[in-house]
Amino acid sequence: MAGAARNVNNSAKKTLEFLGRTTNESAVPVLLAGLQSSVAEIQDEALIRLLSRRAGSGRGALIRRWAELTERWRWTIAQHPRQVVPAVRNAILSADETLCANGCDALLRIREYELIATLVTAAREASDPQASLTADTLLQLAERMHEELHQPPESRQRRDLVGIRRQVVLKLEYAVEAYEQHRRREIVEAFLLLCPTDNRVLTMILAQPRHAAYLIVLELLRGSARLGVMRLIFRFVTAGRAPSVVLQVIGHRTDLPFLRQLLQRVTGHLTREVRDNLRRIESIAWMRGDLSWMSELTETEQEAAVQLALASGVARPTVYQLVCHILDNGAAGSRRRAAEALADFGGAEANELALRLLNDSDPVVQANVLVQLRKRSIPGAMGHLIRALSSPHECVRDAARSCLTEFRFDRYVNAFDMMDEAARRSTGRLVKQVDSSVLPRLAAELQSRMRTRRMRALELTTVMDLVEPLESLVICMTRDDDHFVRAAAARTLAQSQTATAAEALQECLADRSITVRETAKDSLKQLRARHGDAPLSATTPLPTRSPTANAATDPVG
Repeated sequence: MAGAARNVNNSAKKTLEFLGRTTNESAVPVLLAGLQSSVAEIQDEALIRLLSRRAGSGRGALIRRWAELTERWRWTIAQHPRQVVPAVRNAILSADETLCANGCDALLRIREYELIATLVTAAREASDPQASLTADTLLQLAERMHEELHQPPESRQRRDLVGIRRQVVLKLEYAVEAYEQHRRREIVEAFLLLCPTDNRVLTMILAQPRHAAYLIVLELLRGSARLGVMRLIFRFVTAGRAPSVVLQVIGHRTDLPFLRQLLQRVTGHLTREVRDNLRRIESIAWMRGDLSWMSELTETEQEAAVQLALASGVARPTVYQLVCHILDNGAAGSRRRAAEALADFGGAEANELALRLLNDSDPVVQANVLVQLRKRSIPGAMGHLIRALSSPHECVRDAARSCLTEFRFDRYVNAFDMMDEAARRSTGRLVKQVDSSVLPRLAAELQSRMRTRRMRALELTTVMDLVEPLESLVICMTRDDDHFVRAAAARTLAQSQTATAAEALQECLADRSITVRETAKDSLKQLRARHGDAPLSATTPLPTRSPTANAATDPVG
């Protein structure tokens, strides 16, 4: 039985192949009948042969029966779009309402974008009862073409899509210029979906408010929810000097999908063209009134809203209110951005807000406001900065340091000899907190080839209370060739708290210089006076390396 079934199927297949090749139109009804076969293989083979026939009547019959075809057959037809294009075109232009509807649905499946021109022709006929249907199909097909144009070239169904668009836009241009005759907004919207920003007709319409299509173009730019129209608006902003009417549209729109798309395009670095265009926007509707809707935005979008507001030409009080709202209600990242933005606003109210934010729960917000204090000339700003140096948060400490540039090691060293003891100590404490390079630079001074610099470095080490971190270098200096340096090093070790320092001083008691011996004796006395019989803390082993010396011979040695 199975062999007999295969023979039947093979016989049917050969018959269907013959019917697909013959030019006799009588073959078409037979192939259509094959679609009703109870054998799936025969159905599929009959469909393929109808599509492959050179004469077009078979394909026309498929479009007439489009509503009866299964989803699988429609998919198969969509894989052979070029074969059915003539039949689809004829169906669209047909006066038969059902056939026209079939042709329009088939066209959306096969996506033959050249037929947009046919749809434009049909939609422009005001007397055509199918004009509304073809106009709606035109808009849907233009949107699908726009979507495909924005896909990577390798994933597009058509490789010549850019060239096809050029021809399609040309057809749409003529229709838009004749808008007063047909009044089809779908044609205008399809045009906006596909045309570039430098299109001749679009440029002319936007520059001529008296043009018949001006109001409908403006209405669509202001209200269309289609992504392609939104993208056209954004391309104007990034491509060069945007028409004033486009900037007014951006300021007018308050719909959330549009705002999300807009804010995605103003994050990060803004090009000069974008900045110049945003500066020309003097009114933005969504910045006015209740801003509670901004809670629907993501953190990144809220940050972008602050950036957009600052870059725009909107009145500063309005922008300030937005910044305050974000600071009070925004997500973490947007609050940090708003704290930075506060620097653009002066006055008592902004100053008071900045002071309040110094106690914010977010240390980055604190840091972003801290760097603004001195520029604001707020009384007590220096005190706030100094207190911030002791913050548990590194970003706050770094911000404070960046504002206290006068407390740098090199400036401190240059002014050291002119300060009294109290100023040396208070300033030294600040320099130690502000300048992270203090330890390595002071270590370099302790190893200088110049005797005077080594001597001053020892004094700096004592005043800045950095003896223990630099103890190993100070101990090395107790073996310096210059007895004045050795004595100064012994005097400096009196400020240490370690057993290693005590051992080094003990060795100094045998120094050949009486000055060094007396100084070491006094230093040991000070250590014992502070610690009594309590054990001193341990530290690293006594170093064996001596610093470079270039001093005079000790006269007492």
